[in-house]
Amino acid sequence: MRKRQRVTMWFEMADENFGQYLGSFSYLLRKLSDRDWWKAVALIELLDERPDIRSVAWCDDHLNRYARRRDMVRTHCTAHGIRLMTLCPDRGDGLTLYNIAAVEVFLTSKTERPHG
Repeated sequence: MRKRQRVTMWFEMADENFGQYLGSFSYLLRKLSDRDWWKAVALIELLDERPDIRSVAWCDDHLNRYARRRDMVRTHCTAHGIRLMTLCPDRGDGLTLYNIAAVEVFLTSKTERPHG
């Protein structure tokens, strides 16, 4: 049996797992309205604060559940010339080696990739 590690979904784990790459996630703890998805709001805020980010690979098993918010991020990225790859892995399998390879290809290439 393979061991799995969950790295996100819990606010208190975000700084530990991603802080070294993206800075503090403490702003995620503030209360958002019930209609806002904290992940979409946080990503847009991060992109507005970090104009040096030109490509984003967003992997989340909730992307299909929050399609309207995902599309809001996609629109924001398009308007700001940011390349976006979205990947909604199966909750049971998590990210596969194939998924990770696809993200690596996307982030290291300069060509446009299809969304989704």
